[in-house]
Amino acid sequence: MHITAKRKFWRYALAIAFLLAALILLVKVWPIISPFLVAVLLAYLFSPSLKKMTDLGIPVGVSLPVLYFYLFVALYFILVITVPIILEQLRNLFAYLPEVFKSVSSFLDSFGQQGASGSISFDFQKVIDGIVSGMDERIAAYSAKIADLVFSLPQLLLYTVLAPILSYYFLRDRENIKNRIISLVSPQARPEFLRIAGEVNHLVREFISGYLVIALVVAVIATLFYWLVGIDYPVVLGILMGIGDLIPYFGPIIAAIPAVLLAVTFSPGKTVIIIIGILLLQQLDSSVITPRIIGDRIGLHPVTTIFVVMAGGYLWGIPGAIFAIPLAAVLILIFKYLSARVFAPEQEA
Repeated sequence: MHITAKRKFWRYALAIAFLLAALILLVKVWPIISPFLVAVLLAYLFSPSLKKMTDLGIPVGVSLPVLYFYLFVALYFILVITVPIILEQLRNLFAYLPEVFKSVSSFLDSFGQQGASGSISFDFQKVIDGIVSGMDERIAAYSAKIADLVFSLPQLLLYTVLAPILSYYFLRDRENIKNRIISLVSPQARPEFLRIAGEVNHLVREFISGYLVIALVVAVIATLFYWLVGIDYPVVLGILMGIGDLIPYFGPIIAAIPAVLLAVTFSPGKTVIIIIGILLLQQLDSSVITPRIIGDRIGLHPVTTIFVVMAGGYLWGIPGAIFAIPLAAVLILIFKYLSARVFAPEQEA
């Protein structure tokens, strides 16, 4: 029996069309589906820990409450302790931004007066004046977003309660769910399906357990560094550095700009210390932290990485730039598989 490339092509095209239709439906019913997706994410994150605990002979009825205890402790630490500090520093930072821009403008103005022409200083001053004049509108816009978030708190609380309950059932019945999903695949295709699913799972876990841990380490180190140097708002600036570290090439540079601008308002010496410290932190990250935690396991070429980050940032902003790397790695893996299957030479069954 011959299976032609054309038949295989239409088979995979139909599967892709089905997936696209499912994604469109997912977007339409997102308010209803989102707590289920959060529950699936929690179950996915907890699954390795649950397996290790059950392998040690700890019953599922004991393992799950322990895991959820750690989850709620972490949520309490984030929501009750960390978030108020971040919000307070953000509020003070927004109020202090006009002074920062004026200090930077004065610094560049004095620097420009030493040159042959003051045109560069004048142009920059116009830009600064425009930024400062629109600062009140930006702060008002952020205040409106915070107000919207407050009004949506009942829905967030519902998710906070519903998602863990749903994830509990997903984790408890994870083997049955896994077996039912596998049963939807034909017996002949199951080995290949399991291989591809395993590689996708590996890539996603590398990002979650690798890059996010690296970002957390960088954020903690940067926060301590800013605090020791004596720069204002160390927690916010450290978190920015951690988020920026998730975006290859561009992220650390962009995340360092606020700290450098704030350092300019103190003294040239502190500015030099901040710049040197950030460069040393990036060197430590690239040569020690990242290789020790994950190495180079995503495996994208630097040119591909730059294009993917720029495309993700253009389409979906900062979240797109952050999650573009694992998404691209997964899509490339699936594309290579489909290409090999569709365009493979004809075989006799």
